[in-house]
Amino acid sequence: MGVKENHKLSLLVTFPVRQAQPKIEITANRLSINGIPSVEVWEKPIQTILVESMVASDDMVVEIGFGLGMASEVIQRIGPREHWIIEAHHHVLASVLEKQTLCANLIISPWQTVLPMIMENYFDAIVYDADPDDREAFDGSSEATLKFVSPILTHAIRILKPGGKLGFIDFSGALRNHPEFHAKLTKYNFKLSFVSVPVNAPPKCSYARNQIGDVITIIKLP
Repeated sequence: MGVKENHKLSLLVTFPVRQAQPKIEITANRLSINGIPSVEVWEKPIQTILVESMVASDDMVVEIGFGLGMASEVIQRIGPREHWIIEAHHHVLASVLEKQTLCANLIISPWQTVLPMIMENYFDAIVYDADPDDREAFDGSSEATLKFVSPILTHAIRILKPGGKLGFIDFSGALRNHPEFHAKLTKYNFKLSFVSVPVNAPPKCSYARNQIGDVITIIKLP
């Protein structure tokens, strides 16, 4: 059942997670995991551009990584046919659901566990904003971003419909020129599109030092 058919839909599905649970801290401006910023409110304008560039009202959309809910807010405003949210940390979703009801299918689990269960050619759009495996070591460079993005590509090529889009943000501004990234796009039959957006990151931000972010969209070719 899609979102448009039932605007009160809020389905919570959980999968057992065995690893130790991290310390989650959420304020109006920041989500931190184990004391390291995961996402901050200054990212809202570029996240809005990301969603608006790739999500349409008739789409089947999966959002990987909920964060502060900034991308979700835009997706909900667009009102896709189905909106799925995959978030590894239940505390992140719980803090938001205390205040509002999302018209979405909510799955609390690592995305690496969920995506292999999704049928082929199901989604029109994947909004990818998961936390890197090692947030402390993630510096926003093109090499770090490539390492962050590469694992999702093998899943995206399977679960996206032809013409479907995978979108994410690259704060290095250099991934689009990285030879290994282009080799992966060729391997998986993806087409690259991007737009560069100025951002207002705080001076101490470890992953957006260049004050610019590329909204990257890769499209699954027929």
